[in-house]
Amino acid sequence: MQLYKKGVRIYDPMKNKFINQEDVYNKFGVSPEKVIDVQSLAGDSTDNVPGVPGIGVKTAAELINQYGTLENLLRNASKIKQNKRRETLINNKEDAIISKKLVTLKKNVPVKNKIEEFILKNVDKDKLYNFLREMEFNRLLSSAISKYGESEFENNEPNIKEKYSLEITNKNYEIIKNEDELRNFLKNAEEIGIK
Repeated sequence: MQLYKKGVRIYDPMKNKFINQEDVYNKFGVSPEKVIDVQSLAGDSTDNVPGVPGIGVKTAAELINQYGTLENLLRNASKIKQNKRRETLINNKEDAIISKKLVTLKKNVPVKNKIEEFILKNVDKDKLYNFLREMEFNRLLSSAISKYGESEFENNEPNIKEKYSLEITNKNYEIIKNEDELRNFLKNAEEIGIK
């Protein structure tokens, strides 16, 4: 979210929405240009960013809103009235500085590709579905088929859902005669969500 600014859009695939300035403020308690300073204080255990012990996002936002930047906060740490907070900041100054370096995204990384190479291409359904089957990513395969539809290859075969329908009639049953046929049946059943 530190990248958020005019002309930059950030998409959150978990919430299926674009991030706006209000979202940044709701998460970090500061404007986008101060997100780095809050992250420097709060840290992030999943990314091994130490931060300052005992300071979470809410306290970090309060401090950054009061002092403006991490550097200004650390210069004025001795003026903080709360003893524990003051001592923690003074004793963990180096961790806060290192944390800021760790959370700051590099904006000068060379990009060798042309911008046209990043344009989304049509999905090669056969290639995708074959890969997902080979890796046994059955739930992903089911989701992909729901999103993109069946591939050309699958459309030429009898419809799997029809073939493995739960309703047995004299037209859609088959006898499983060996282990390979049973494995194939189970694989196809799992792909369409029958357990």
